[in-house]
Amino acid sequence: MTKPLTVFGQTTQPGQSSRYRAKVSELNDGTEVTVPVMVHVGAQDGPTVMLSGAIHGDEYNGPASIPRIFDLLDPSTLKGALIAVPVMNPFSYYTRERCASLDYEHLNLNRIWPGDANGLPTQRLAHALFSQCVEQSDYVLDYHEGGVAFLANYIILGGTVETKKKVGDKQLEMARWFGDGMPVDDATIGEAAIRMGRAGALSEAAGSHGIPAIGIEIGGAGTVWPDWVERSVNGSLRILKGLGLIDSAPAETNSSDQIICNTTTWLRPSHGGLIRPYDAAQIHAIIDQGTPLADLLDPFGNVLETLSAPFDSVIMDTRFISTVMPGDWTYKCGKLPS
Repeated sequence: MTKPLTVFGQTTQPGQSSRYRAKVSELNDGTEVTVPVMVHVGAQDGPTVMLSGAIHGDEYNGPASIPRIFDLLDPSTLKGALIAVPVMNPFSYYTRERCASLDYEHLNLNRIWPGDANGLPTQRLAHALFSQCVEQSDYVLDYHEGGVAFLANYIILGGTVETKKKVGDKQLEMARWFGDGMPVDDATIGEAAIRMGRAGALSEAAGSHGIPAIGIEIGGAGTVWPDWVERSVNGSLRILKGLGLIDSAPAETNSSDQIICNTTTWLRPSHGGLIRPYDAAQIHAIIDQGTPLADLLDPFGNVLETLSAPFDSVIMDTRFISTVMPGDWTYKCGKLPS
């Protein structure tokens, strides 16, 4: 029989489930800041898996998918344990923003893991969640999306060379179990991405501790997409089956082969303006190098530049908000394997 599991001071016994709110901070008037926590402890031994949602406060795939996954599992037959936190970042969730404007430095929670117990509010939040949830887990499924500005539909692995050596093979196996034709970003992050904080992403921080974690990027535009939530739930159940927690999972509904990309890039305009997309600029579209994806227009309707595929690509992310500043992300292209 598996052992009891204590998360944020509350213990769940084998074969049982718990749902509660755990204090992680306080507001400036002393009001408690909490996160919702759900725990299944199976009656049989197995790995512990964490489900993480809303690290960014404008991303709703996690909060929509995680409770559904939790409710589909039965602790009496579960082999292992599940720790689920549908809203990881209450500070940014309150304000429906990517980063925490309530934090003095407006920190991005997914750039500062594993946090700092003596740091700013978001750093302390990261430390509490990492020490209580991530470090008690064997695997992490981290749910993201495009936020208000993008539509995303892919799985992100990646990490530094060192982290990929530790957990890269398992990350890729988890993505394969998700399946359903979901493209995979398996690029190794370089120095430029590290300078931008990518080494502080949850998948990287967990991986550096030997805990395989993948980012499930599905949804965006500040809304819940029922079909994509269904895809997120079913793919996650297939991962849980692959890890041995459950015996059965929904079959894949998309017969497309899963494309593994070791090189990805965002198209970034040199000017500010209005994006006018071409028909080719669709999620999961397979396009040739040089295919135009969008024109950038000035207020007079003049074309300032055309954004085109830098290589034979699959489109993983598309811009939803149509105005851009110079250097903004617009379309994420994954390079097709040769």
